Amino acid sequence: MSDVAMEVAFAACNVVAREALLLDAQRWDDWLALYADDARFWLPAWTDDQRCAASPERELSLIY
Repeated sequence: MSDVAMEVAFAACNVVAREALLLDAQRWDDWLALYADDARFWLPAWTDDQRCAASPERELSLIY
């Protein structure tokens, strides 16, 4: 893995860790501030015991 790829991976891990800390602390406004104003956050629903929903446009979502 190149140095640039390592830096990108490290930065991505930091964003995910920060997001998790904010959610765990219930700091909702700070968590929302991580996203651009026009961002969509989609959490897919399970369509059955084996399969997750694949499309926010065509299938029910638990949180939108």
